[in-house]
Amino acid sequence: MKIVVIGDLHGNIFALDSIPKGDQLIIVGDFLTDFYQYTQEMIERIKKLQAEGAIIVSGNREREILAQHRGELGTLYNDYKQFGSNLKTYERLSEEDLKWISEIPDKVDIELDGNRFFVTHGDLKFDIDPDVDYVLNGHAHNRNLVEDENGTVNVRPGTAGGIATGKDILKPGEASYAIIDSDGEVEVEFKIANYDFGQLEPDGSLWLDLTIASMTENINYVNKVLYHMIDKCAEDDEAIPNVIWEQYENGNWRKEIEK
Repeated sequence: MKIVVIGDLHGNIFALDSIPKGDQLIIVGDFLTDFYQYTQEMIERIKKLQAEGAIIVSGNREREILAQHRGELGTLYNDYKQFGSNLKTYERLSEEDLKWISEIPDKVDIELDGNRFFVTHGDLKFDIDPDVDYVLNGHAHNRNLVEDENGTVNVRPGTAGGIATGKDILKPGEASYAIIDSDGEVEVEFKIANYDFGQLEPDGSLWLDLTIASMTENINYVNKVLYHMIDKCAEDDEAIPNVIWEQYENGNWRKEIEK
């Protein structure tokens, strides 16, 4: 059995389409946001894959959207400048979509081809049975393959559709994923699929400009700009004031961080 593990698509339908699905597909959360313009297309694809037997768990982005819907995040989260990517995704979801997202589990414990897998996104902490053979997760946007003292192997496939972090270097149009081949002795291999990066078009928003620039240049401009903004905040600011955000909009963010 060839098990394909995909994580952190962040709305990138072109990355998802480029990856082979194997005998068993597992998606470890954060399939929405960032590339919010493709929200409905991503929902349709994930639903179809789920109906075909794919194992899906929710990520922090999906849970944040549900918390927004329930009104649990406060007025700050209604601010486009602060949380534009999540909000623009949320506005593209129907009640039916939100109900479906709410039914996606945070974790799945399952046996496949004689091996026990614990599947989660990676941002939540769970007590994992030491008899589990493989823990599959994402969230950190970098690849990881490590065995713990119990013999449990952690497999993190890297980001398929978002900004790579750590030592991972992805060229524009490269989607990272993992294959676990359980035919005979189990082997784990990290792979790259290729898609047309030019299809990911910016819409003039700061969030999307930063995401595309980060993926193009392999520099996390999202974090770099946020930290630059935070340095301008007053000590008693609970959030970055919009007057600061506005200094970085309309393509001005590069000039600001070079000052």
